Amino acid sequence: MSSNDNNAKNPTAYHRDRQHAIDEVHARPALDIQSPCTVVHITFSCGSHDFVALCEKIDCEVAKAGPRHVIGVIKGIRIKIERHTEFVSCTLVSSADHTEEDLRIIQDYLLLGIEIKIFSICHIVLTTEADIAVLGHTTEKGMLGGVMYEQMWVQTTLQPNDDGIVTYTVRSQQLDPSELGRRVQRLIEVETYRVMALIGLPLARRLAESLTDIEIQLKKIVLCMEKDDGDSSADEEVFNELLSLSEQLGSQRIQTRYRFAASHAYFNIVDARLDILDERPNKHYQTISGFLQSRLEPAQSTIYSVERRLQALTDDITHALTLLRTRIEINIHRSNQALLKSMDQRHKQQLLISQAVEGLSSIAITYYAIGLLSYVFKFLEKTGLVPFSYTALTAASIPITLLLVWWSIHQVSLKWRHKKEKKKEES
Repeated sequence: MSSNDNNAKNPTAYHRDRQHAIDEVHARPALDIQSPCTVVHITFSCGSHDFVALCEKIDCEVAKAGPRHVIGVIKGIRIKIERHTEFVSCTLVSSADHTEEDLRIIQDYLLLGIEIKIFSICHIVLTTEADIAVLGHTTEKGMLGGVMYEQMWVQTTLQPNDDGIVTYTVRSQQLDPSELGRRVQRLIEVETYRVMALIGLPLARRLAESLTDIEIQLKKIVLCMEKDDGDSSADEEVFNELLSLSEQLGSQRIQTRYRFAASHAYFNIVDARLDILDERPNKHYQTISGFLQSRLEPAQSTIYSVERRLQALTDDITHALTLLRTRIEINIHRSNQALLKSMDQRHKQQLLISQAVEGLSSIAITYYAIGLLSYVFKFLEKTGLVPFSYTALTAASIPITLLLVWWSIHQVSLKWRHKKEKKKEES
């Protein structure tokens, strides 16, 4: 039986992206975690080749399939590599038997020979102490803390140490490894996405300075347009300046569009994760969620503000270009009208000159024609062939000759003008 027959009998076909949609739900599984232990989470950017090389250090066979995540164990330390849209995350989970040096060795082994740019590094230290009063025993400046899920106490300063590591201390009770792993993963996502969200803030601040300069230039150009008396050379200069500003804004829009859109998406993820953590305050510290929201909201507002300024400046420059283009077109129309009027006047002058030339030419030709005819009239007077005198014949022939000469010249002139107009129409 042919393949065509099989397709005819089995018309059901899956969408080409169906499997990707199914796999995405399972792309970031949480590792089971048993207290006490230490979790190291690193996020960084790297190329596809480096990601495959990283996965091969855990599982060579799985890496060949190009997975979204790889899970393995090296020297008793569980490792999970995940591929996200614009970064890669590496999570290491140790037990109480491992030291910080063991984690450092495995971390260096994984990242050795791979070109990366690190976004964030956090250590989550899980203990089994269950007394909430323990939270009040730490007097470190800037300490934040709260109770999450009513069973997990978290402390952190959100400040990186000299090695760039942000440390969280988590105390939990009555949580099985699977549940604790999912909650720790939500905490890790808050740390990861709050950094990714805020990466767009420095870019927004740099762009804001550039937009201020463009606003000043645009203000000067608009004032110049208001004072301009319609000089075409000045309009061309202003048009080139506006076009240059428009190109600058277009370039900045292209360079910031993705970063700003990603930041907004990450802000939303952080808000969702903070809601899921359901943090409750205690009397000792400010909550982590309250602290982050008080900082993230102004940052998000700043990015929104810069985006609106960028859009407003783009609209203002487009409006100014439209007005200037309209004014240039009006000036061109006026120039064309003046040119047509001048050409019409010139045509009338040429017509008057032509008529004058025709008249003078007619008189001149008539003068010479009468001179020639006088010889004929003299001959006729001597022979007596006509009863009129030489003088009478000459006087009578002048108006007749003048009329015939003028008519002939006028006909030639009309034919010449007709041919000239016809050539203009054809061209």
